[in-house]
Amino acid sequence: MAHTILISRTDSIGDVILTLPLCGRIKEKLENVKIVFLGREYTRPVIEQCIHVDYFLDWDTLRQATTHAAIDIIKSYDIDTAILVYNEKQVAQLLKSSNIPLRIGSSHRWYNWLYCNKRIHFTRKNSMLHESQLNFKLTETTLDVVAPDLKNMHLYYCWNRTIILPKIHEDLLSTNKKNIILHPKSKGSAREWDVLNWRGLIKELFDSNYKIFISGIAQDNEWVQNNLGDMNNMYINLCGLMDLRSYMAFVQKCDALVACSTGPLHIAAAWGVHAIGIYPPLRPLHPGRWAALGEKVSILVANNSCATCRKKKVCACINSISATQVMAELKKIN
Repeated sequence: MAHTILISRTDSIGDVILTLPLCGRIKEKLENVKIVFLGREYTRPVIEQCIHVDYFLDWDTLRQATTHAAIDIIKSYDIDTAILVYNEKQVAQLLKSSNIPLRIGSSHRWYNWLYCNKRIHFTRKNSMLHESQLNFKLTETTLDVVAPDLKNMHLYYCWNRTIILPKIHEDLLSTNKKNIILHPKSKGSAREWDVLNWRGLIKELFDSNYKIFISGIAQDNEWVQNNLGDMNNMYINLCGLMDLRSYMAFVQKCDALVACSTGPLHIAAAWGVHAIGIYPPLRPLHPGRWAALGEKVSILVANNSCATCRKKKVCACINSISATQVMAELKKIN
């Protein structure tokens, strides 16, 4: 019997990427399954890159439509099971109104008691498990789909669809130097390495004859100009120059990417590009929960509890990681 399973993850890029192994594992364990992935339009490229996703359903379109129109769209996919990986009241309510027979969600959200008919008791915030493993808590008992070993989780990304990098961007890449992307900002989603460390890393990379790119969204240009503007002969500023699909293709062509716990780090890891992540040891922001997953991932984190930084905007623990430590990881690239 054929099944159509909807997976709902309507938050950010990194969270979505860490949910993709769930799609691959479902396809591996269940026969005759189609997967509909409900996500935000801006995350569409990372979702559609996964060969295990059959249909992308745009949450931004659905929530702007009338309830009747949104229900008609959902019903057109003939979905029999919905998995609410990310909790959102409006999504849960709409899925129930669409009469999806099995709706799986966390028992830790009150509205799921109204809109989900299968509620799983587990906590993310206080768990010792990685985010990608936690997603499988929703399918272990309901669909008999359990998580693979964490060391093999990245094998289920299956980013096997081809993305063509526009020539205007490909021409930026060096053919005789290592191409390194630095992604300093995170839109406030993560603890960030301070500007002095980034400046130190740029100087070390430039002196060591690497080609350096600074990436970010258009709004990051102001930060780059204010903090790194006097060094602009050392790097190429990519902030706001590419859409996400082109950026993904560009990352795939580079040798390494350095970032804190943010989407581009997970993009690099999913491609098998050397991803160097700079993390605080503070739970739940620590790498035990949010580390990028891949064969070429290096995680740098201070060996302490970060307790004194918990309520501070500036994290002394993440800033104790030096540019020299990052350079040591970059020098390991073949």
